[in-house]
Amino acid sequence: MRAFCYLAAAFALGTTLTFGSAMIPLIITEAGAAVTKEERAAARSAVKARRADCKAQANAQKLHFLKRARFTRACMRKTV
Repeated sequence: MRAFCYLAAAFALGTTLTFGSAMIPLIITEAGAAVTKEERAAARSAVKARRADCKAQANAQKLHFLKRARFTRACMRKTV
């Protein structure tokens, strides 16, 4: 039982370190300086605006839910 607990704890810690660190990327510019909070906020708002525009285009085409989601993903890739 103890070995199972150690194994479960190691697995939980490993997935947290693996996937948790990927969720908060450190953005570094070409100059090598870390990006500030304001720059990240501006980038997030630009992505939100692009996503809203892509969703509006999908809604204008009256696409079904899955096709609308697929269209939005493709539109986001295209406009990046």
